[in-house]
Amino acid sequence: MKRNLMPSYDMTHVHATAQRAIIPDHELPIIPLQEVRKHNDRKDAWIVINGDVFDVTNYARSHPGRTAIFSNLDQVDSTSCFNLHHHSQRAFDRAKSMRIGRLSPEDQQQLKKDVEAQRATENDRIMEKFKH
Repeated sequence: MKRNLMPSYDMTHVHATAQRAIIPDHELPIIPLQEVRKHNDRKDAWIVINGDVFDVTNYARSHPGRTAIFSNLDQVDSTSCFNLHHHSQRAFDRAKSMRIGRLSPEDQQQLKKDVEAQRATENDRIMEKFKH
C-alpha cells in the first residue's frame, strides 16, 4: 500500500486510530510536520520519535513523569528524550499504541535541521552565561 501525503489531512482518522490497536507500519499515514506542530498543548499533544508521530494527549495521566511529558511540546521531536529514558519493552509497546502516523522523509530531514538549530541556539545561550 503506497502512503501518500494528503493535502487536506482528515483529522478524524487520526483521533479515531489513536485509541485503537497498533497501526501496522504499511498502513501508517504520512502526517505533515506543519500539522504535527499544531498539536502542541496539554489538550492536544503530538510528538515525533524516530520519524513516527504519536498522539500523547491522554497519556500524561499514566506517564511516570506525569506532566513532564508536556514540558517541551514546542520542540516536537522527542527522540533523544525517549531514547534516554525508555528502555523497557513495555515502553516501546505502549508507544506503538499511540503511534498515529509518520513524517515524510523530507519532513524528517527538516525536523533534524530544526533540532540541530535549537541545540546550537541553546548552546550559545549557555556559553553566553559563562562569559559574564
